[in-house]
Amino acid sequence: MQTLVNLDVATSSHDRIRDSRVSAVPVGAAPWASSLSKRLVETVIVAVALPLVVLGILILGAISACAFRANPFFMQTRRGLDDVEIRVIKLRSLPKTFASATGKHEIAAGQICGYSSLLRRTHLDELPQLLHVLTGKMALVGPRPMIDGVLDLLDERSLQIRSMVRPGLTGSWQISTMGAHSLHECTELDTAYVFHASWRADAWIIFRTVVSSLGMSSVEPERAIARLSG
Repeated sequence: MQTLVNLDVATSSHDRIRDSRVSAVPVGAAPWASSLSKRLVETVIVAVALPLVVLGILILGAISACAFRANPFFMQTRRGLDDVEIRVIKLRSLPKTFASATGKHEIAAGQICGYSSLLRRTHLDELPQLLHVLTGKMALVGPRPMIDGVLDLLDERSLQIRSMVRPGLTGSWQISTMGAHSLHECTELDTAYVFHASWRADAWIIFRTVVSSLGMSSVEPERAIARLSG
């Protein structure tokens, strides 16, 4: 019989769901999350889409270089599988006056151009990270790799759970209404994915990522957790 633990589902006041509820989840990462099958499926998906991906990166890179008069690409140090440091590539979406580790709340409070807003709203600034999926540094779906400043706000249990699997280009936190807020406000979204990952969950998250990128509605946190847990 599979051992169960309680997962408290709490959200911030921004989501109008201050109350928590309890959901039973299995101990340890779901087999799919670290399986060879997941790796193969994601590699094939990215490889098939690679010509369009490269074209998109080149076009957006040229626009960023002109708009910001700087190298359109930059690297950030983040945490990956087993809490090992990884270097991820991003498309420049902000002027050089913004530090690379500037938080989203600080960015929201500043003055940014329409092109910057578009890249960040659609997450197209993360597009080059699809190349990391091919190399195995990242997964297509999984907890997003975060900088140390954000991870410092998480409790030890959440950090350990996130480090069980490869970080993803997109994940359950990104498709939810919590995606506009700080990760530490609702760690249960990534935790639910690690415990309940499956090919169906990945397909749903990828679909919801496309929907959210097109400006359509995001998913409420409790609905996302219920969908993953179900």
